[in-house]
Amino acid sequence: MIRYENKGRFWEIAVVGTAVITRHGKVGGDGKATTKELASAEAALKERDKRVRATEKKGYERVLFGAEQPQPASSELERAIADDPSPEAFLVYADWLQARGDPRGELGALQHALELKPDQPKLVRAAARLLSEGGAYLLPPRLAEALRKRRGKDKPETGYCELRWRGGFVYGARIGRSSPKPPYTVRELTAMLLAHPSGRLLCELEIGALGEKEAPDYQGVVEALTAAAPRALHQLVLARFAPEEQELAATSLGEVGALGEAMPRLRQLTLRGELGLEGAAFPRLAELELESTGLDRPLRQLAAADLPRLETLRLGCARSALDPKAARAAFDALARGPLCRLAVRDCDNTVELVDALLGSPLAPRLLDLDLGGGSLTDNQARRLTGAALARLERLVVEGNHLTDQSRTALADLEVELDFGTQRPRPVAGLTEGKVRAFAGNPRTMGSARGLADPARWNRVGLDRGALWGEYTGSDAYEVFVRVEGTDGACTCPSFNYPCKHVVALLLMAAHCKPIPEAPAPPGLEQRCREQRYASSWE
Repeated sequence: MIRYENKGRFWEIAVVGTAVITRHGKVGGDGKATTKELASAEAALKERDKRVRATEKKGYERVLFGAEQPQPASSELERAIADDPSPEAFLVYADWLQARGDPRGELGALQHALELKPDQPKLVRAAARLLSEGGAYLLPPRLAEALRKRRGKDKPETGYCELRWRGGFVYGARIGRSSPKPPYTVRELTAMLLAHPSGRLLCELEIGALGEKEAPDYQGVVEALTAAAPRALHQLVLARFAPEEQELAATSLGEVGALGEAMPRLRQLTLRGELGLEGAAFPRLAELELESTGLDRPLRQLAAADLPRLETLRLGCARSALDPKAARAAFDALARGPLCRLAVRDCDNTVELVDALLGSPLAPRLLDLDLGGGSLTDNQARRLTGAALARLERLVVEGNHLTDQSRTALADLEVELDFGTQRPRPVAGLTEGKVRAFAGNPRTMGSARGLADPARWNRVGLDRGALWGEYTGSDAYEVFVRVEGTDGACTCPSFNYPCKHVVALLLMAAHCKPIPEAPAPPGLEQRCREQRYASSWE
């Protein structure tokens, strides 16, 4: 990617195959991207050069993401590291660089010694001194500035940047922001690292929070990864964030299928958010984890994906339902490969999912099956004791709605059984998906999560199908909500409906938190509704 800046605005251009991707906007933001398809890769390069010349005439100046000095490199040694990123392979490269007088070689030798003996203060200080003295030669200045920002007490680490070095190169990185404020974004920091010589052997990358709570969009990050094509990358997490940083249901990754061509050595891939897998082809991928509130479309696309080495598939449904037909299509297609470990967690309709799985040719191939956090009851658990899971070695069913009767029945399977702690059935079939639809606003949902714990409330109770509670925040509030129809009110001054207190009560019930059956205090419902009416018209 090539970047230009002028008077507080930026312009970027990259060529990916036959496509020319440009992006422009204010410095410190992700701007707006446009894509133009050309007839050939040569035509795309000519188009890029033409646009660069036009941009330079407008007074824009080139911004260098990488080091300005040329650096020695061995394509043969780098290919060897990309295939086997062992400490020994990096040490060979460090020796090669030292022989050419490159300061990266000395840093690599020190870092190798630290991997062998990490508790050596002198080595730690020497490596830190070399990194400091190396300046832009070893690290992009803006990324170095981001690394100096320390996370505050009790702040999630996923909103901050961290690098792990090996042999003079950045081996692993986490790139995240706790705030969307300028001067840099996660997309920019990712592009800077991958364009810099220190990032050309990056093997593990975790993208963290964007710092935006309303509607975090990672499409720009995906484009930066695709354009940079980090050929040594073995492990990618897109994206890791805490619930208080951003809502999973509001987080968009966009279409990520093109990542496979850009990262042919990828072996482990984690994708969290709303996404598409159109045209996905990952030749070496062994482990895939998808977590989303809408997995039906990705599963249908997964059935057509090229995943010849996939052994482990983990699906996180985030307390939402899964379309059994989409799941069955994916199971049938993946049964043709080496897949033998499957996890489907936090699914609101595990019952239908088990039916889809046991009817698939994948079932008798499984060695490991994880159905934790689901909706299994004793009736459905009996189906798991049949001959359809003949090769099974490990079964996880913790967090469902099972009794000791199921524990006894499943023990007859003679497999490693994780029965764990079971959950009571939710009030009136309430699920997080229903609560999410009722809440509407992702910010309300995120704020409610921090309150969805009975221990944080003065009192909570269940009274004939209605939830009530007393909570002390900046003032003392009363809350009332009828589960059937999710109709509630609160005495807090919020103009939002529903407020976070109402949603928090519903989340407690959906998550099967212990809420005792107790009559609501006299007049509580009336006071809540009167206050809500007054707030609406003030």
